[in-house]
Amino acid sequence: MSMADIPPAVPNTAPPAPADEGRTFRWILTGFALSCLVVLVMVFVATGNLRQAEAANDSVNHTQSLLLDANELLTQLYAADTTMRAFITTGAGRERSACRAALNEFSDRLAGVQSLTRQDDALQAGMTAIARLAGQRVEFIRQVLLREDAEGRAQAARQLEAEGDWGVLHQIKEKIEVLKLTASEELGRRDRQNYRQAQTTRWTVWTGLSLNFMLLAGMAVLLRQDLAARRARAASLQQENSRLEQAVELRTRDLRRANEQLQDDLLEQAWASQALEHQLSYNQLIINSVREAVFVVTRVLHITRANPTVQHLTDRPLEDIINRPLEQIIQLPGEGPGHAINAQLLRAINDGQDLRHQPATLISRTGQAFAVIVSLFPLRDSGKVVGAVIIIDDPLLYQHHHANDHLPPPPPTLIK
Repeated sequence: MSMADIPPAVPNTAPPAPADEGRTFRWILTGFALSCLVVLVMVFVATGNLRQAEAANDSVNHTQSLLLDANELLTQLYAADTTMRAFITTGAGRERSACRAALNEFSDRLAGVQSLTRQDDALQAGMTAIARLAGQRVEFIRQVLLREDAEGRAQAARQLEAEGDWGVLHQIKEKIEVLKLTASEELGRRDRQNYRQAQTTRWTVWTGLSLNFMLLAGMAVLLRQDLAARRARAASLQQENSRLEQAVELRTRDLRRANEQLQDDLLEQAWASQALEHQLSYNQLIINSVREAVFVVTRVLHITRANPTVQHLTDRPLEDIINRPLEQIIQLPGEGPGHAINAQLLRAINDGQDLRHQPATLISRTGQAFAVIVSLFPLRDSGKVVGAVIIIDDPLLYQHHHANDHLPPPPPTLIK
């Protein structure tokens, strides 16, 4: 069985991975990035609203303190005026002390209200007018108390009757009411602003949560589809693996049979190679036993084999003969080195014809030239000329037709 008889592998019929597998991952990554962006926007908006709410709360507290201090300011001013009148009327010392305490409290409250209205131009303008009128009334009360100390209660009472009308107090009260109204309006504006900020925060949070929910739902759908596709591919790959295992088992069985056949073929080739080596060894023994000098050459006249007679005639070791061009040892007399012999021998090899009894010159290792007779016989393999066998005869032996074959070969004739 040859390798060509092995059945081909079963083609891979597993479904390819979907082209949008990487796209699904990109969509999920984009959804996650958008979800993070929505959370960041929510945090940014909520943080900004919280800061604004804190500022609004501070403003509301500030306004509430202003309203309380304004009420207390008016109360203390009325208390100072009332206790001053009671002191002038009764002369009681406690009324005088209460009046002075009310004036001190009024001064402290006035300073506090002025500091609270310093950041608002409208409130500060109203507070300036209140402070001017209140200062005039406080100065009047103090003058009445000083006159009582210097001239008695009668003179103080006459000054009070002449200048102590309630008009200034009513003006101060109206100014304070205007101040309280302005502060109340600012408080209402702050309340509306807080409401809008709370609504904005509420809508931002709910919108962000809705967007995140939709993004997470979309990513969940994509993951579910991707998992379903992966399960389908896994099942298909499992079926394909089963088919491939069967195909591999069949192919392995065929390869095992082919390997057994190949081992048999290799064994036969080894036997044939061994027989060929034996045949070559026999041929070499035959060549070595021939009395004449024998060369085996290639089609281009390179020496591949030589018998011991060649070594004796050329005085060269076998290593110095093998793989050398023939013209370095055999030459035709009267021509350049190897020209005629190359032409005749190459023509005989190319034509596949024998070339017999051609005179030539043999060159020894020391450069001495000897006259010899050359014969060429082509070597064929499957009808194709692959080389040639060249036999060297001594001219004297050739002339006597090998009459003394039982004698050892005489040395070649030296050409002088």
